[in-house]
Amino acid sequence: MASAIQASFPCTTISSIRAAPAPCAAPCGFGRGSDIGPFSDSGRASWLGNLHLALSKLPVPVQFDITAPLTTELTEGCLEELRLSLVSHLKQQLADSHRLTILKARPHQRATLERRAYLTISDREQRFALCRLLASDSPLAVEVLRRRTPLVPREQRTCRFCERQGSVEDEIHVLLLCPSEQLRQSRERFMATAFARQPLWRISWERMPERFLVDGVGDENIMAHLAEHTHTVFQLCETVPMVVVAPEEQAQTEA
Repeated sequence: MASAIQASFPCTTISSIRAAPAPCAAPCGFGRGSDIGPFSDSGRASWLGNLHLALSKLPVPVQFDITAPLTTELTEGCLEELRLSLVSHLKQQLADSHRLTILKARPHQRATLERRAYLTISDREQRFALCRLLASDSPLAVEVLRRRTPLVPREQRTCRFCERQGSVEDEIHVLLLCPSEQLRQSRERFMATAFARQPLWRISWERMPERFLVDGVGDENIMAHLAEHTHTVFQLCETVPMVVVAPEEQAQTEA
């Protein structure tokens, strides 16, 4: 998120340069292209110097020669370098994250920045629930108890539905594995649809559940059913209290 905000100024500025009519090679109000070089070389502050500085301060810096003529080729190349910088940083952020379970399981060859088909799901609440799931912004205990003070260790964020010791209430457990009767009907309805349309997915469900969810999000025939199932589970989270281990119980368990 921070890298996208940092990139917004250079992206807007370079796009303005590209759109400026000849012979002006700069955004309206900043002067003609022929005046840029001497002004930026004078050591005084200028919009071109600010652009150069902003590009150099990105998490993945972008090189920009302020002495070069602002040609179409230069601005197009700089915009492409800016896009690649953002993609590289997002990939690194994803790899370093302890969350974003489903996004991290996506095949590496998939584009990082592109419009996803699940954004066309017609039901707004179900679409929003699926987006929350992907962004690790869910009401599941694995996320909610992570923000508690003091921090609740991940292994103690017990599933509120089955209350089994050692069963962490995370995306995989709640959506695909939890034996609770409260979740069974919604999950079986979703699974029946998924396996009827993609019989081989049963293998990934058994061996690689994260990949199973990735495939469900990416399949236009199944993603709406996954969104419905996710929304149903999130609604149940609002009505069933979380299991919170008391400090004394935690101490006894550790002892």
